[in-house]
Amino acid sequence: GNLISDEFYSVTYKNNTQVGKAKVKVTFRTHYKGSIEKSFVINPAETKIKKVYVTRNSVIVNWKKAKDEVDGYVIQLAKDKKFTKGLKKIEVKGSNVGGTEIKKLKAGTEYYIRIATFKKVGNKTYTSKYTLYDKTVKIEK
Repeated sequence: GNLISDEFYSVTYKNNTQVGKAKVKVTFRTHYKGSIEKSFVINPAETKIKKVYVTRNSVIVNWKKAKDEVDGYVIQLAKDKKFTKGLKKIEVKGSNVGGTEIKKLKAGTEYYIRIATFKKVGNKTYTSKYTLYDKTVKIEK
């Protein structure tokens, strides 16, 4: 398509600074007529795991606290990199929490770990992209 100069349209946004559903509207003017409105989703910011400590039958996971307001964190452990085998999902509520202990893990088992943030807006929960910890961890025997 052809590029249209910004003198022929205006752009307005609605709810585009907070986590949740946002809208953008393009309204044409002068030689052009009409408008179009589209929705898009703003997810919470990602975080990452800083350090993992392995103990007998458990791991202690420490992460970087989210700078933006979130309702909590989701930590997943699995026996494979695709997170389909032996998946454990732990939800930690609170934005100021920077770590948790995950207990009752099988000794001698190797786990992949990843983390995401979440924010609830109305009846919908928005989740950031998961960040994979750069090492696997093996539970002590």
